[in-house]
Amino acid sequence: MNTFFLICLMSENTFHYKEHQIHYYTYGSGKKVMLAFHGFGQNGRAFRPMADIMAKEFTIYSFDLFFHGNSLWHFGETPLSKSTWTEIILAFLSSLNIEKVALMGYSIGAKFALATLEAVPKRITELILIAPDGIKINRWYQLATSVRVTKKIFKSIIYKPAIFFRVLKAGEKLRIIDRGLSKFAASQMDSLEKRKKVYYSWIVFSHLKFKMKAISLLLIENHISVTFYLGSRDKVITHKTIQPLLRKITDYKIVSIKSGHNHLIHKVSEHISG
Repeated sequence: MNTFFLICLMSENTFHYKEHQIHYYTYGSGKKVMLAFHGFGQNGRAFRPMADIMAKEFTIYSFDLFFHGNSLWHFGETPLSKSTWTEIILAFLSSLNIEKVALMGYSIGAKFALATLEAVPKRITELILIAPDGIKINRWYQLATSVRVTKKIFKSIIYKPAIFFRVLKAGEKLRIIDRGLSKFAASQMDSLEKRKKVYYSWIVFSHLKFKMKAISLLLIENHISVTFYLGSRDKVITHKTIQPLLRKITDYKIVSIKSGHNHLIHKVSEHISG
């Protein structure tokens, strides 16, 4: 497949619903439809390697999450509710006359895949989760976004990050924070722009929480298969992280990829292409 043909497969569009603006990329021309949600610090272009491989089978709509790319959130620190996301997804599917969809989510994007599953479970054909966030409760995340005092401290780190980096280094020395995890966390907070993105993403996405019993029932009742892709070198999302869901379902497949967290989409695309 030559480069010109691949470029022709992609288009950019913006979907408006009420005050919400969702920017997305369309890849491929397959009869099946897939909605894709990227990870932190990325945008909808992140799935290009996967889209190039799936282009004949799927038409992929790859969204920019809020605070990423060109999607806009106009409500400050007000959390995105599941009911609002349901409205957005229903309006999007209706605008394109889409009935059935597959879902793919990477890292924090898995929260949007799971929220979409809850929104329209009878319309989901399959679920692909790549190093998925949102399955196991992250106590640090819960503390930073749910308690007024810690939320205020979290916000102060945007402009005064020194204490954050001191805590990371102390955690490493005391061996209570894995070095690889510490390195990853530091890389996500090493600029003012990144710290703002972390803060607003965490706060605004804080209502996208899921009970695995409810998720598993939706998967089982609607006969939705799940494929997990995990990085064997990933310190952020591990096999242990997805256990709360694995213990409740049987129709799933786990594929281990020789990769860390940040390069998983590219490595997964290489695996699929053979």
